[in-house]
Amino acid sequence: MKRFLIYTCLIALSLAFWQPVAAETDPQAEIHSPTEGAELGGLVSILGTVAMGEGSFSYSLSFGQGLEPNHWITISEPRQEQITAGRLAYWDTTRIPDGVYTLRLRVIQHGNGAGYIETFVPGIRVSNAPRTLTPVATALPSATPTATATPTATATPWPTLSLDDGASPMLYLTMSTRSDPLCEGEQQRFGIWISNISMVTVTNIVLTDVLPLDSAPLMAQSTPGGTFDGDISVYWELDDLGPGQATKVELQVELKPWAELGTMFENTARVSSDQLPYLSRTESFLYTACPWLQETMAAQPFVMPTARATATPSPTLTDAQAALRPTLLPTPTPITFAIPEESVERTFDILTIVIAVALGLLTIVAAVLVYRQTRR
Repeated sequence: MKRFLIYTCLIALSLAFWQPVAAETDPQAEIHSPTEGAELGGLVSILGTVAMGEGSFSYSLSFGQGLEPNHWITISEPRQEQITAGRLAYWDTTRIPDGVYTLRLRVIQHGNGAGYIETFVPGIRVSNAPRTLTPVATALPSATPTATATPTATATPWPTLSLDDGASPMLYLTMSTRSDPLCEGEQQRFGIWISNISMVTVTNIVLTDVLPLDSAPLMAQSTPGGTFDGDISVYWELDDLGPGQATKVELQVELKPWAELGTMFENTARVSSDQLPYLSRTESFLYTACPWLQETMAAQPFVMPTARATATPSPTLTDAQAALRPTLLPTPTPITFAIPEESVERTFDILTIVIAVALGLLTIVAAVLVYRQTRR
């Protein structure tokens, strides 16, 4: 009876303190549309799924030229929301040349257990140029040609993006990084494009770039006209942009020696004007030691450069001085062989010994012959 009561109490206590454990969601970063090899144009809706389970996270979309891009241009602002088979962002392909591009979806986990996952969709062909249909040659009866009026080209307005899609109906802001990941000891370069996608002139445009942490701008290697506030921001006062016009600003930065490897750094560009209070774009990159680069360099044979004598420039002569200057013709130089004195002396010593030995032998032979003659 006592054991029954003890078991009953233990079961009651375990039920009182038991709580169900929530199942963790596996991280997901998928692009459902467009798919690999798709041909598209205009304003494209990118569909996909983003899920990182518990904790703070953000995702961003970028594109690069070719099948293996060297740098990426941001499409959308980093967002912090779970999306299942929904729209991730709009991609305005009218602002880029026709060609083959690759899409990248990056999901970044913040806080404890920070990290990121990526997915790529290569081989997307952007084709916005109008296509000319090839007419089929058919036999037609001859007729008197009549004058045909030349149609007037109609300007196609740029697509207007809604405010809730990280863009503005007035300006379109894109940004790229030269290196991602950025190798230890290298400098980073950002390219920022500002395009007027409205039908009115945008005035008093101010671009402000909020630098990554532990970094400093290199103003001499950036677009002229920028002003560094001495803290974390560089800003430019840009010219007005008419409808369809665009301008580009480039910023060179270097990370401080104490910047931590393996960190995701973010650079934020903000633009404002008389017609637009605020618009921003953020681009992130990974700072790493690039062990693959060190291994590649270590595998290369090291060649010691050969030191070359530096020619001393001769003074410039006038025409008169050059006419009076004698012409020097090359003279044949005889070839001489120099024998060291030590070798000569050593040769003489050997010959002396040989001659002395030969004379001694001759003396002995002569003495033997004389002795034999006297004995007879």
